[in-house]
Amino acid sequence: MTGWRPPARRGWTVVGGIAAIGAGMAGPATVTQVVAATAVVSLIGLGSGFLEMIIVATLQERVPRRLLGRVRSLVVLATVAFDPFSYVLAGVLLPYGTTTLFLLCGGAVLACAGLVAANPAIPLPR
Repeated sequence: MTGWRPPARRGWTVVGGIAAIGAGMAGPATVTQVVAATAVVSLIGLGSGFLEMIIVATLQERVPRRLLGRVRSLVVLATVAFDPFSYVLAGVLLPYGTTTLFLLCGGAVLACAGLVAANPAIPLPR
């Protein structure tokens, strides 16, 4: 789907996608049915897969060829290295309830969207 009609403004698409995923992360805190929670989490998964393709394509276009392997390995390292910390953080927050857990996670992702939007390297419409 990403290759069928690539977005014209990748920076804006990434920021909007990250914000949508952040809002979706708060979704399981508000739904009460398993089917609804499954739908929300499925949409988050589809959105993150879509964004991953856009981000990888952007890296492949903008990073010099000789540095591409190093940059991609750093992206994968950051993803893999921070994964265990998210489990620890979720375990620390779990005693406060799953509603708090999902709302804080969604807020953190929305904050990341704000940081990406504030980055001058991202060409956003102003």
